[in-house]
Amino acid sequence: MDTVMYYFYYLSSHFESFSPVVRITVFLTMVLGGVYIFSLLKIGAVAYKTQLDRHRYSKVKEKYEEPLSQLLQSKEDISSTQVLSFLGLENNELKNWEKACITDLLVNIIRKEHGVQ
Repeated sequence: MDTVMYYFYYLSSHFESFSPVVRITVFLTMVLGGVYIFSLLKIGAVAYKTQLDRHRYSKVKEKYEEPLSQLLQSKEDISSTQVLSFLGLENNELKNWEKACITDLLVNIIRKEHGVQ
């Protein structure tokens, strides 16, 4: 924080003799530079999160697509414990992102099988 205050005081003293329009312009330029840097960081974070979500979805799809498709096409009456054992989730508690990916996968499988748009 001392570094920021140093540069603030440096720029304040440097532009002290200039007109208010120039000082306001310098201030707005500094603010817009900060906003620009913040927006670049935000864009990077959003891109990283999107890539992470795609990777997680593909991992869940690879693991659960075939068993879920078989369960959806099955005509038998299957209990919840049988479904969990068929998917390999007896003692495994899923994370929230895994639950969301499985839900999206189920919706996509149903759309694909029934031609729903």
